[in-house]
Formats: sequence, C-alpha cells, structure tokens
Amino acid sequence: MAQVIFERRCAERGLDAHASSTGLTFVGRAAEPDAIEAMRDGGMDLAAHASRILDEATISAADLVIGMERKHVIESVVLLPETFRRTFTLKELARAVTNFGIDDGETLEGWLDRVGSHRRPSDLMGGDASDDVADPFRKPLSAYRATARELEELVERVVHLVAQVAPSPAVTGSSVTAPSERG
Repeated sequence: MAQVIFERRCAERGLDAHASSTGLTFVGRAAEPDAIEAMRDGGMDLAAHASRILDEATISAADLVIGMERKHVIESVVLLPETFRRTFTLKELARAVTNFGIDDGETLEGWLDRVGSHRRPSDLMGGDASDDVADPFRKPLSAYRATARELEELVERVVHLVAQVAPSPAVTGSSVTAPSERG
C-alpha cells in the first residue's frame, strides 16, 4: 500500500523516484482483496502486487529504507548494518522531517547523515510499537481503509522530503524499499 501511495505522490510532483515493496514472510502472494479495495477507494491500483522477501541486494540498492514496523528496520539493519543511517520506520522518518527540517541545498544523503547521527542502533531495542503502522492483515475492510489514510499522511511527509532534497534530475534513479509483513 505504501509503495503505491509513494509512487503516485512522487509522480504527481514530477519526481522520478521509485519504491520497492518487500516483506519478511511471503513470496509471490497477491495483495489482500481488502487492501486492493482500500487503495481503489483512493484511485490507486494494487491488483498486480506480488510479495517479495527483503534481501541484501534490495537494501543495498535503496537510497532510503523504510519499514512499516520497527522489526522491519531491525531486520534490514541486521542484514546490512552499514545502512542504519538510511533505514527508518515510516513514522520515525515522517517525525524526523518535522523535527529536523530540511536545509537549503541539502541532499538526501546529507539529510540522512544529519538525522541519522542522532540515532543509535540501541534505540531500536524494546517492544515500543509507537513507530509501527497498524497492520490491517486479517482485519475488516475498515482497518485497511484506516491504514491507507494513515499511510497517505505519513507518505506525504516523506515525499515532501524527497522533493526538497532531491529535486528533478537528482532524484532520477532514487529508490526506496519499504519492508512490510504484507509483502
């Protein structure tokens, strides 16, 4: 869901940024019918989605790694520890955009280094779910719609970041990977 929203919002702003959705458990699984319906409500198509497993190649190729839950960030950092400064939960990243702002002329890499320098891997320890996007899996359609609304708001802040730190040609080829249990 986040991938489709991200790519749509980037396209609306003329940004050539791409997202890759991966997960921790399912391979080749189609999106849940209620997820497809919730995205259709917003005019987005999730019908062709097929889940893939998060791997080192996907993480290393991404300019920014965004997990829907803290455990996704942990898994990404365990696979490639050197990517910690560019690996966030979606909520954490959206909060950082607000809290740290964006300096004029700052690149994505520079922004991630600046914001990442305030974090430590030990910050991921514990069971705090405040950084997790609610997982609607096996819940009613209303839960998928609520998650879609939450993702819209959070992704908009991330797209604002991308638009500010990587305008037009510089963003070409940039990618985001978004681990999610739902694939």
